Order: sequence, then structure tokens, then C-alpha cells
Amino acid sequence: MRFHFDARKSGAKEQTGDPGWVGGDLHTVIFEVREDEEKGEEYYHLVTLWKAAKQEQKLYAEHS
Repeated sequence: MRFHFDARKSGAKEQTGDPGWVGGDLHTVIFEVREDEEKGEEYYHLVTLWKAAKQEQKLYAEHS
């Protein structure tokens, strides 16, 4: 899975493992699926993410 984000804007931490988990905390992620016309492949462009609120954590636990 290929991700892209603007490092200047993000101040992002390194994400490893399951999508939505950063540094052991659950995060909500909004992304766009884009196509790299030169390579002919899709990639995920990270629009924004934030630490999941309690309600988001509850929904995740109920549906995963």
C-alpha cells in the first residue's frame, strides 16, 4: 500500500503496522485514492488524521 502526505504540513509521526494506528494510539484517517499517471498505479494521499475520539474508538472496537 503506497501512501503520500505533505511532510511540511503534517509534523507526522512514522506510521507502522495497522492503518489508523500511530505510536500505539488509534487515529481517524481521511484519504483520497489518486492515480500516478507516470507509473499507472494508484496510491493513497493522506488528507488529514487526528487522534480518535472516544466515540470513534468505540465504533472501531464494535466493528473490528
